[in-house]
Amino acid sequence: MIARNSSYNMALVRANLPSREINAEGNVIPRAEAYSRIPLEDLKKLADYQGEKIKRQLLGKRATRPPASSSGLTSSFFTDQKIDNETMQHSQAASQRNCQDVYAAHANNGKATIWLTISPDDAKFLKVMWYALGPKESAPSAKAIPQGTKRFALLSKHSVAAALNFQNIHEIVIEDIIG
Repeated sequence: MIARNSSYNMALVRANLPSREINAEGNVIPRAEAYSRIPLEDLKKLADYQGEKIKRQLLGKRATRPPASSSGLTSSFFTDQKIDNETMQHSQAASQRNCQDVYAAHANNGKATIWLTISPDDAKFLKVMWYALGPKESAPSAKAIPQGTKRFALLSKHSVAAALNFQNIHEIVIEDIIG
């Protein structure tokens, strides 16, 4: 149930992101509306291509080129589906994938003595909005993520909010991880 809920939330957020498509009034439409305009034959062709690509990967062969008639919108639809259904963080599959990434980093960069990276995405933290707007004005954003344009405009006007968020995360890491 948790995995299904997580997948649903991810799909809902990605469906509301702006697409590259423009409606009759000249406004950018959300991805969900743009995806509803994809021709069925394009979806079928790209679905067949994705299946063939997986078969070829399992055999260790190089994938062929995607169908020429498929639009970039169809490709981004399949990409969104893949992202929406990825393994959840803190699951066994995610743990195994993270271990492989760490071993690959060790092989590439050498064994780390202390290896810690802190790089929060400021545009995705509600706490940044809270620092910038205060508790009352940021409350409506706690239930739904605002549009990217609003988040980036807020960050450009209140750059100290991002710095305060980083300082807060940094203090948590020092106190709880390093001790």
